[in-house]
Parts: sequence; C-alpha cells; structure tokens
Amino acid sequence: MTARHRRRLAALAAAVLTVVGVADPGGPQAQPRPPMAQAVVLLRPVAAGTRFAAEDLGVLRVPAASLAQAQITDPAAVLGRPASLDLPAGTPLSTAVVAARPGPATRELAVRLDGTAGVPAGAAAGGVADLYLTTAGPRPRTTLVLRDALVVSARQDAGEAAATIRVPLAIVDRVIAAEAGGALRLVMHAGVA
Repeated sequence: MTARHRRRLAALAAAVLTVVGVADPGGPQAQPRPPMAQAVVLLRPVAAGTRFAAEDLGVLRVPAASLAQAQITDPAAVLGRPASLDLPAGTPLSTAVVAARPGPATRELAVRLDGTAGVPAGAAAGGVADLYLTTAGPRPRTTLVLRDALVVSARQDAGEAAATIRVPLAIVDRVIAAEAGGALRLVMHAGVA
C-alpha cells in the first residue's frame, strides 16, 4: 500500500471517528448530521491479483464530503475485478487499488525475464513498465518490444524471473516471438505504483 493510500485510509478513519463522536441522538443540543454517503471497504485482506468477491466487501457510511473523487461507492462496480496490489482488511476501495477491466483488445501474458537481471525493484502488481529484448551473439542488440505495459504480477525464484503483463491483443505474437529471440527485461516507470 502506498503512502497516499495510507493517508486516504487514515483520513477516512478519522472522518468516521469524527462522525461517531459528534452524533448525540438523545441530547437536546444534537448537532445536525452531515450528508452521508457510502464507501466500499474490504472486510478481509485481499492479495494482489485476487478477484473481489461479495464476501470480501462491506459498505461504510461516511460523510459525503470526506469521499475522494476516485472512491468506489457501489460494491457491484468491483465484483470479479482483481486487486492491483495487496490490500489489508479495512481498506477503502478506490480506482487506484482496483485493476482496470481488461478490454477485449488486451490479454495477460506471462513472459520469462533475464534471469541475471531478474525482476526490477518496483515490479509490483499495478506498476507500469517497458519491455526490452536483448539478442545474444557477437554484437548483442537491445530493442524496445513494448512500451507502457501494465505489470499484473512479477516473481523471481532460484535464478528464474517471470512477469505477467497486460498487452494489446494485436501484439501478443510479437511479444511471444521476442521471448524466443533473446533475453527480456522489464524497465519500470519511476513513481508508478
């Protein structure tokens, strides 16, 4: 979870605590309640890439003024969609933590990466990277295969590295051919999480 997500979670929790502390339904000097809205929150932890199920989601009533523009307010909007990163219970869902629906023109493709270079720092689910191919031989050559690929997942085990990336359907065969033609490397975009 990024610092921005932690700040939003803290702000949402503070807003809820403020509402709970302000509400005094029985007192003669009860303050008017602010307009309320609902926010979708996680009832249990969800790992990156896991698709949200109804039992993962809850609704929390919060002051409408405390909702971020990207806050998800309808649980149906995220059912079946994957989390873009690991999320703890209590996380308010926003468009930043829910992976975009892959359109019919994209596919998720697993590729082997250069085992020596491995998985770069920041290759977490939801990151954006460029994919490069380096061919072997007396004159190694490096070429760009794909720009701005969404990283769905990445892992490195015992000298082997792999990533699943979302690619346009039209170039799936080109990426597969590149994997067979040499060593692939992910180059992560800075500041993208």
